[in-house]
Amino acid sequence: MNSPNLTRILIDCSSTITCEFNSGIQRVVRSICQQAIERNGAISVTPICGRDEQFYPVQSLWPKKNNATDWVACVTSSGVAQLYRKTANFIFRRVPNKTLTKLLLPEQGHSGIFKLPKILITKLQKRYRKFQTKQQLAFQHIEIHRGDVILMADASWQLPNWDAIELARARGAIVGNLIYDLIPLTHPQFFQPELVDRFTRWFHRAAATGDFFLCISECVAEQMQSQLLRFGHTSASAKRICVSFPLGAELTQWTPKDVSPEVVTLFGTDRSANPHLVVGTLEPRKNHQFVLDAFETMWRAGSKERLCIAGRLGWNCESLVQRIRNHPEFNRLLFMNNLASDADIGFGYENAKSVIMASHTEGFGLPIVEALALGQTVLASDTPIHREVGRDQIHYFAIDSTSDSLIDAIQKLDSSDSVRLKQTRPHEPAAWSASFDAVVANIRNIVDQINRVEPFQSAA
Repeated sequence: MNSPNLTRILIDCSSTITCEFNSGIQRVVRSICQQAIERNGAISVTPICGRDEQFYPVQSLWPKKNNATDWVACVTSSGVAQLYRKTANFIFRRVPNKTLTKLLLPEQGHSGIFKLPKILITKLQKRYRKFQTKQQLAFQHIEIHRGDVILMADASWQLPNWDAIELARARGAIVGNLIYDLIPLTHPQFFQPELVDRFTRWFHRAAATGDFFLCISECVAEQMQSQLLRFGHTSASAKRICVSFPLGAELTQWTPKDVSPEVVTLFGTDRSANPHLVVGTLEPRKNHQFVLDAFETMWRAGSKERLCIAGRLGWNCESLVQRIRNHPEFNRLLFMNNLASDADIGFGYENAKSVIMASHTEGFGLPIVEALALGQTVLASDTPIHREVGRDQIHYFAIDSTSDSLIDAIQKLDSSDSVRLKQTRPHEPAAWSASFDAVVANIRNIVDQINRVEPFQSAA
């Protein structure tokens, strides 16, 4: 497809602007789009959202707060909810009734007795967001022209907008997809079948219609090429343009006053006695069970090492949540925070004894670079992506059998002169400004490549 010179880059963030949390994909999208908002370069870069067949400029990267929903989230994770669950469990063990149990005691990780008001609040919130969206989009849509590049930077498999994409392509725009990972294709066992099916359908259509693919790591870029060939997407477009760019490491700016009192108390002034920190959504791929196994082994041997797990409740995590909340060391040596803010995470990174990442697989692994950027010791599972991101600056452990390798890494922290493992060279984290520059530079080269139809050379 021949295209005129690049005139404008439009970055789709349709899903992120409706999310109240800021982890993983949302952190990347907001960081890149914030750079686009703050900077004024030679090429116009504008965050957009898609509705129906059109794209619209974005007014805010965050949804307006809904105090009622925040209140429900706080209550359902509080001691009140825990007390209710213990009481209900006690009753239903002695008076079993499947209907009442299902109604009044949903599976772990859900809302317990607060489920019914939460359903009502969620319905009201959907109506409010629909009204809010209409207000946000009560202005002129963006006219797409030749020379425009649309980067589908969000989790577009959640909100696919193929009508708008096809219309943009018909008007001469170049369309690219930002690829975070292909784990639902490569490791479907870690996801619900519905998500695997939805992601697979999205992949095939994105592969057939996308002009290029920006990936967040070299590992993902290689996987993308492999999957394109595996599924027969062997068109010239699919084969020729699939490159990576670096992600930034700095967290959103925060101050000590933003940190919750509970986190300040947990991560005290004595780093050697502070908990080890695990950051990530609670889901099977993150391998929290493995980390907990290691600490349980140490606790049985008399260790006083502490562990804090910080992350949203994800999918297939009911047994893990139940194991944590019912653990004899819960809130003594074992802690969990499902509502941690950026300030809480940043404070934890700075003051934890170490940051542990035991994932089976990742697209990148932001906690690694975020923790390294703050001078933290990182212990990570020995996987290709962690080797790419952490290089020789972190300690690796095996996850293929027992947890002995992780236990050994933890014990080495105490045997060293410092809590931190010695790094072979100072870590130089990428800034989100550099990440944004790499995105723009790669897109410039991609447009040139499409115009020249010559072998593509990455700008990263």
